[in-house]
Amino acid sequence: MKDKKEKRDCMFQYAFARGVNPIIEDTGLITRSEADALAEKYRDHLIAHWDDFFAPQMVIWVDCISTTDYHTAALEIDFRDCELKNGNFYRIKRDRIF
Repeated sequence: MKDKKEKRDCMFQYAFARGVNPIIEDTGLITRSEADALAEKYRDHLIAHWDDFFAPQMVIWVDCISTTDYHTAALEIDFRDCELKNGNFYRIKRDRIF
């Protein structure tokens, strides 16, 4: 039985919205396993830089057909609309007020 080859249809991005050297990692097309491994690799770094000065962002894009096809975000952690509690990230729900 042949192993199914994993598709290279994901991209991983980790960057700071502010600060010096904002791009930490920005891949071309990779497998989902590789993208998940990069997210895990940078988890502690993301936690350590979780502040307004850096304003970090981490995304895994999936179902991409090229390096310019940001199809669907499977993982999206953004300092502007997430919070960090006890080592876990949570999306902040926002309701329209105006």
